[in-house]
Amino acid sequence: MRLRTVDPPLPTHLLDALADLSITSDADLIFAGTSMELYKRLPLGTVSLKELEKCIADVVTYISAAGVRGDKLITELERVEDAEQWGCGLKDIDHLVGGFGPGRVIEVSGDRASGKTALALQVILRRLSNDASSAAHWIDTAGDFSAERVSRALANITALPFAETAAERLQVSIAFDVEAIHEVLETMRTDLDYNVPPPRIRCLVIDNLTPIFRPLLSVVSSQG
Repeated sequence: MRLRTVDPPLPTHLLDALADLSITSDADLIFAGTSMELYKRLPLGTVSLKELEKCIADVVTYISAAGVRGDKLITELERVEDAEQWGCGLKDIDHLVGGFGPGRVIEVSGDRASGKTALALQVILRRLSNDASSAAHWIDTAGDFSAERVSRALANITALPFAETAAERLQVSIAFDVEAIHEVLETMRTDLDYNVPPPRIRCLVIDNLTPIFRPLLSVVSSQG
């Protein structure tokens, strides 16, 4: 997380001084050594040691996960236990991946126009159509997300209980580089907090990674 996104914001002159030391993220700051060691590296008069310690504490507080009561968390997990294991509707694929449940990162790889987006969209829409308290976030890295495609996909699952409102709970962002994706993820922090009322984000799709990492890919590995 970038230090300039911390709320409440850190003093601008401190951020500038830290940037001169190549300290621009929370990880850079936390692993920069003790507060005294960092204080000695800063230009004289930037901040006092006490002010620096408070700023570091503010950053740690900001990035820390919000506390959740155990009984509340158990109730929440029990309520969505079945919903979290929904698949794409194709038994062979669902069996192969073991479901698209919580806490999993699944990468779908294949040639262009091989159905990667269609598969991800099917999983997302089935999840949203089965649970009105769920939302999803779709990060489009190519600028070709199609609302019409969503409508066509929903037309095939109208029998599911909450299909009518599924599209309303699908959030879409456009991001053409890693920095833009990072900014989108930062805005999602509060939605991932269990204290936020439903609908809550249960799935995140990045479609697709190739445009983001194309400069780093070889000809052989540049499939979607």
